[in-house]
Amino acid sequence: MKFTNREITKKILYIGKLHKQRMTELVAEFGMFACDPPLFLYLSKYKNPTQKELADNLNVSAPTMSVTLQRMEKAGFISRRPDDLDARVTRVGLTEKGENLAISAKNALKILEDELMQGFSEEERTLFFDFLQRSAKNLGGEKK
Repeated sequence: MKFTNREITKKILYIGKLHKQRMTELVAEFGMFACDPPLFLYLSKYKNPTQKELADNLNVSAPTMSVTLQRMEKAGFISRRPDDLDARVTRVGLTEKGENLAISAKNALKILEDELMQGFSEEERTLFFDFLQRSAKNLGGEKK
């Protein structure tokens, strides 16, 4: 069956919408937003990164990261403090409440990932990843 580029693009956008909706369902009870689980996981794996490191590694702009961190700090999930050597740099860490929620975030991501890839063989998963990686490269999102 042949699909147009527009039909493929619409399907990609639709999958993105469904992904966000499902993640919202999985994390809402914890006071999280759909975009929070990757941040929780990063913070639990890499202790006290800078705001810039977070933005760079999670592929969001510095202002977006700043707003997200303000919201999470207000909720008591994270704490921010100046770097010991350079007060211009802000370090971010999970609070005890945040550490506990990181487990819920990890579980939510696992559920979503399993649902997303249900019924795909290993070969199909490899092909799918390759297609996504090539598409990202075509749009300038991966190093050429």
